Amino acid sequence: MGYSSNKMTMRRHELLADVADRAARILKGCGMGEQQAQDAGDAIADDLADNWGGQSITVPKDMKYRHARRAQQIHDEFNGTNHAELAKKHGLSVNAIYKILKRVQRQ
Repeated sequence: MGYSSNKMTMRRHELLADVADRAARILKGCGMGEQQAQDAGDAIADDLADNWGGQSITVPKDMKYRHARRAQQIHDEFNGTNHAELAKKHGLSVNAIYKILKRVQRQ
């Protein structure tokens, strides 16, 4: 950190700045006002730093959750005859759509 015009220049760590910015963008997209969204994003980054600061962590890709969410979405969009449309939309084969639908229906 440096000093500029006798004022300390405050810069947030790149990861925490990105977390704050992304959180604010998501919250604005959900209808929150710009200043509230930025304040909430900063609070989220602060909380992350308070709870995980100093730790070496690997952020998981959370593929199991993402696949389950996609499977539920495919199930919800299925109308009984749109296997090919769903395959194209989700970048999967028609066979994969059948398997996903069968798995979701079993659960």
